[in-house]
Amino acid sequence: MNHFTLRDHHLLNDDGYTHEACIAASTGIHDALTFAFRPILYEERQRIAQAIRRQADSKSATNLLAEVIAAHLVAWNLSSEITADAVQQLVPALFDKVYATLAGARSSEPLPTTGRAPEAFDEQADLNNLLQGVSLLLLHPGAAAIDCDQCVQWIYDLETGQRQTVRTGADRREVPQRRPAGVPTPCATCPKQSPARAQHLTLSAKNRRTYHLWRCARATHFHCVPNHLRSDPILARNFAHLDDVARRAELLPRSPEEDYP
Repeated sequence: MNHFTLRDHHLLNDDGYTHEACIAASTGIHDALTFAFRPILYEERQRIAQAIRRQADSKSATNLLAEVIAAHLVAWNLSSEITADAVQQLVPALFDKVYATLAGARSSEPLPTTGRAPEAFDEQADLNNLLQGVSLLLLHPGAAAIDCDQCVQWIYDLETGQRQTVRTGADRREVPQRRPAGVPTPCATCPKQSPARAQHLTLSAKNRRTYHLWRCARATHFHCVPNHLRSDPILARNFAHLDDVARRAELLPRSPEEDYP
């Protein structure tokens, strides 16, 4: 069987929201299928459901779904090109599983290339992680730069993210200040609030890529955005939210030497 990974495609350099999935073979029904896809967002799923209800018969509804599936598939391990006609050639059981995967209603089986299930798409959780993680980076860059494990050992300035220092020895040499025993960490005044919440605020791999692409897009007037993403609804949604976060950050007073991470 033909296998692929995102490394085989230019999509490796996208925003992180191109997902891989595998549907295991079902004996006597269909072979295994591995594919890359752009997930279908909730609002689009609602529009699709309404459009299906308006169709005159099941055949026209199937045609509509085949077009949707083809539009969201990026690559697959079949020899044929991805088209609505090719999608309609899938056996019904496989057709339904592909759409369910794109719509977030079905989890992927382990990929044949890795033996592990790929990162899932969770629309609300992914968006929350992106907004909260980037808000921390832009609104509180100092605190965002501090590793919580290091904060247990050393005294940090939450504003700058730097270790505080003390002068010691005959030459009054400046050295980082260790946290004395019994002196609590500043979780109560830190925007991360606790090591557990700090982990929750850490950008996922896909959101690190989205944030990187967003920064590059702002710096290049969007010239660096790949053509296949220029009208993508996920990228448009994420970039719009990040622009809102950036506008809030720009309203905060900043010292001349400060810059966004």
